[in-house]
Amino acid sequence: MTTPRTRRRRLLPARTVAWIELVALIVAVGALARDVFDWKIPGTASEDRQKIQIDVPESGTLSRCATLRGSAPRIKGKTLWMAHISPGGKYNFAQATYEDNGRWHATDTFGSESDVNQRFRVVVFLVAQETSSFLTGIRGASADGKPSSEYSAQALPPGATHEASLMVIRDGTRGQPHCGQLGT
Repeated sequence: MTTPRTRRRRLLPARTVAWIELVALIVAVGALARDVFDWKIPGTASEDRQKIQIDVPESGTLSRCATLRGSAPRIKGKTLWMAHISPGGKYNFAQATYEDNGRWHATDTFGSESDVNQRFRVVVFLVAQETSSFLTGIRGASADGKPSSEYSAQALPPGATHEASLMVIRDGTRGQPHCGQLGT
């Protein structure tokens, strides 16, 4: 008579199982505490998003060369930028300038001469210094005389912690100059 062979399972040592369970418990308690107490981790996108604000223009519309303002935190190692997304989906960038009172402003050319009464989405976001240097290169003065805002991207840069977002409409005045023609 033959007896069936039983397979022998290899089990993890009890000490290893205990460590795994302890790590899982710590992660679960941390996640629960964050959700229950609504804790914010400094320097993360969730905190930055809540603090960046864009002021709505008083007139409700923007001229072709427009300055937007708002408030945002200063975070060490990060630079504040504004992007506006044209009706064609192009992202144009302008570095924001911090003021002494926790406010910022940024000036940029919104669209071409013919983009009157068009909607633009404005996004204000933070990036690392390396990304800021790259964006500055995109914005650099052109040799062909085009305004720097005509050089664009197809998305926000990787690593952008953002954001405040606002939809604006360019006013109906035709023939407005771009910011470079105004010396800004």
